[in-house]
Amino acid sequence: MPKKIFTGKVTKVIDDKTIKVQVDRFIKHKKYSKSVQSSRKFLVDTTTVKADIGNDVIIEESKPISKTKAFILKEVRK
Repeated sequence: MPKKIFTGKVTKVIDDKTIKVQVDRFIKHKKYSKSVQSSRKFLVDTTTVKADIGNDVIIEESKPISKTKAFILKEVRK
């Protein structure tokens, strides 16, 4: 099974090793066929790469790091 890769925006820097990333996506409503924006927030481990609030980032799924962290920061896009 391939690893999930998402692009999102950093909304909060929790500490030196953790950030919160919001991933937005558009889905089509089944009944009305209208595009609806859906968002989800992930806690991301940042031991190798650092990011600040407002940066666009690429995150990748990994094995669980803690109870709530299961993603690592791959790269910071500007």
